[in-house]
Amino acid sequence: MYRQYFNLQHNPFTTSPDPTYFYLAPSHAESVAKCEYAIRNKSGLAVVYGDVGMGKTTILNMLRKRFDHEAYTIAVLNYTNQTSDTALLKAIAGEFGLKAHRTKQGTFDQLQEFLAKEVIEGRTPLLLVDEAQELNNSVRPDRDMLGMIKMLTNMMLENERLIQIILFGQLELIPLLKQRRELMSRVAQLGVLSPLTKEDARAMMEHRWKTAGGTLPLPFEDEAFEVIYEHTRGLPRDIVKVSNSTLTHAFANRLEKATAESAVYAVDEHHLLKESHVE
Repeated sequence: MYRQYFNLQHNPFTTSPDPTYFYLAPSHAESVAKCEYAIRNKSGLAVVYGDVGMGKTTILNMLRKRFDHEAYTIAVLNYTNQTSDTALLKAIAGEFGLKAHRTKQGTFDQLQEFLAKEVIEGRTPLLLVDEAQELNNSVRPDRDMLGMIKMLTNMMLENERLIQIILFGQLELIPLLKQRRELMSRVAQLGVLSPLTKEDARAMMEHRWKTAGGTLPLPFEDEAFEVIYEHTRGLPRDIVKVSNSTLTHAFANRLEKATAESAVYAVDEHHLLKESHVE
């Protein structure tokens, strides 16, 4: 809506997980580096976790793109809404392009054979699991999806793990893993995504603005930026959503720069408004 008004080629504040617009804050860069290290060194299992809207799915997409070449065979499980470990296993097999066997053991053997063949031929199978906090941690053997993840990490060919797994999840993923000490102990790399500092929040907004074809400085008054940062608590997705609505309000009122009033309007629109020292 405001692209032409602010001389932009694209929308800088879209919430789609596009790696092009992704700003690597320190905790994000560290998590990416840990995942790459785990994958390249065939460590078996890595975990990235953080609050809602911290950029986990974007990191997943970034890694998928970075390792999308002939040396790797990648499967991505975007939704872990299966109801049993068998359903999870069949979903994983399906993402690797396999037609699941009618039995759990048959599917497991089929997947293991496929992974072994990939490794023998010089490729590294990689499984990226989004929303991993939804993995069921049931004591029932037929519903223990974290137990299935553990079984997959047990797959070996001589001394080499057959599959590299990265779990991406919200904060509650860690308590789930801690309930399974034998699985938690296998996590070779653990990346935590922290809220952005004020400096990183501004740098992220500037990066997105320039990527979209804009020129600096940003069309936000300092007071508007303060409102946005305070009420979004440094969460990237909320910063993006509020920035988009703030600019929409500025455009609708034909303002050269977004004001604190524009930002307050946007924060309220997204139900993030709290008592503030900014007037």
